[in-house]
Amino acid sequence: MSVSDLTRRWLTRADRDRRVATELARHMGTDATDAIGFHCQQAAEKYIKAVLVHARIEFPRTHDLGKLITLAGGTEGGFGQLESAAKLLTPFAVDMRYGDEDPEAEMMQAAVEAMEHFRRACLQALEAAESENG
Repeated sequence: MSVSDLTRRWLTRADRDRRVATELARHMGTDATDAIGFHCQQAAEKYIKAVLVHARIEFPRTHDLGKLITLAGGTEGGFGQLESAAKLLTPFAVDMRYGDEDPEAEMMQAAVEAMEHFRRACLQALEAAESENG
């Protein structure tokens, strides 16, 4: 499988999680804040992993978006603006799924916005990489 095929696979998976999160938010709203946050985190993770795969950067099995941003180049790679989004989303991978309380509705909306921020930044990075390569 080529790098571009693998990159597309990661993007497809990310888009799938994004659709699940937005559909849950639309149809279930505050009844599913933990699931919405989880799928937002998963989408963001897969978007940044698509960038890493495309750049041929190996990454560990982790849900820590901050670590993945660092691997992708951190602030020098243009991902510095994602640090606050990463801090918001990372806990949804595990901590909030097994916590005693569901996240507040405002946090759900913030998670959706953070996921979209990740999506835009990663797609822009992939476009820039493609234009550099020809």
